[in-house]
Amino acid sequence: MLLVAIEFRVDPDDRTRFAEIADALADPTREEEGCNFFEFWSDLGETGLFLAHEGWESPADLERHRTTPHVAAFKSAAAEIDARVVTASYYDATATSA
Repeated sequence: MLLVAIEFRVDPDDRTRFAEIADALADPTREEEGCNFFEFWSDLGETGLFLAHEGWESPADLERHRTTPHVAAFKSAAAEIDARVVTASYYDATATSA
């Protein structure tokens, strides 16, 4: 499984709008083939910080996700409020037997 962790920064005044944008992305993403989980989190101590955590069966599933209309809509709306990706980390979480 491929795990993805993305940190977004937004102006605290745009926090509610970014939460709406993230919510619009999350529901259709969870329905995609190969998506094991897709969650957005807001840092309670830092109002402009959001984290996205994703789990994909394969890199191909993630690449297919990146071409969907809901990702394009998310990117467009996020750009309007200057939401920025601070970090994006990718991890191979292939299971091993004990």
